[in-house]
Amino acid sequence: MALNSSYLNYIHNLRGLAILFILGVHCRTSFGWGDNTFSEKFWFSILVYGTIIFVFIAGFLFQHVHRAKFDYKTYLKKKFTYVILPYVIVSIPALINKLFFDGHQPWQSDDYLTSSVIYKVGYMLVTGKHMGPFWFIPMITLIYIISPLLIYLDRTRYFYKFLFPFVFVSGLFLYDFGYNVNTWISFLYYIPVYLFGMACSRYKAYITDMKPLILLSLIAVYLTIIILELSDVIAIGKRYGFVEDERSNAYLFNFGKLKMLVLSPILVYVLYKLRNSKLNVLGALGTYSFGIFFLHLYIIRIIEVAVNKIYPTFSFNSFSFVVHVMLVSFLSIGAIKVIKLVVKERSRYIVGS
Repeated sequence: MALNSSYLNYIHNLRGLAILFILGVHCRTSFGWGDNTFSEKFWFSILVYGTIIFVFIAGFLFQHVHRAKFDYKTYLKKKFTYVILPYVIVSIPALINKLFFDGHQPWQSDDYLTSSVIYKVGYMLVTGKHMGPFWFIPMITLIYIISPLLIYLDRTRYFYKFLFPFVFVSGLFLYDFGYNVNTWISFLYYIPVYLFGMACSRYKAYITDMKPLILLSLIAVYLTIIILELSDVIAIGKRYGFVEDERSNAYLFNFGKLKMLVLSPILVYVLYKLRNSKLNVLGALGTYSFGIFFLHLYIIRIIEVAVNKIYPTFSFNSFSFVVHVMLVSFLSIGAIKVIKLVVKERSRYIVGS
């Protein structure tokens, strides 16, 4: 596939790999690991912060597709139709659960608990609090909203040479992201990642034809962090500050974030070199990635309930963990296919695929 094509099969395959990272992170905590503590640590080290790759891809494709021509109104319309609308529809069971069955949550203030149902639904949709992975949609929506600014920066002559390096390095010290924090904090955490994806797209020729020394250096950084994490020199998922109590420092260095940022261009390079190979599994995962994202936690919860009833003491090892991830992937795609059979092309409005 030519580099100037609007479709990049190697990025499509990378999206398939990225959704596996996300599935793996969420599947990892489905069951205990018993005595398999090193296996758990290994998979945690490999998979944690996998959402970074997903956001990197979003930035990469945004720059690639819209670098020459950008229509903000059309762009927002597509994002509403294929991201926001499916998010609202797929959220309905989770919203009902949180409203009527799931009881008091740590994030629910007294004011929230005494508010109207309409307010509660609006609050959960705006924050993604109704289901673990759904914090991602409000965060990425903020990036959609500022897309004209991102296009302007991309077309500014010196942005990537002077301002972007500062943003990138600063992003390695940002404190937190995800379900337990404010959407704006997640936005600040991920906007440098999105911009990094845009930068790698703008200079994709340097990535796809990466010099061996640069490639080996990136691999060395990635493997070094993995080894340090597995050796307990660096705590997996911990952010490092310059004071004894990390809670007193708002800006902490995140080795895990650096690890995934380094891995992203490595994977682009590898998958580009394999662009003429038939990677059917990654291709299918890439095709259904948004649907998998929206449905996978429902599938995980169903499997957890079933397994806990049949085998209450079940615990993971590496083999059963991989099988679990594969099963969730298979069932998620199966559910999407059933929906597509029923509603045809309108499935994109319902599950994003």
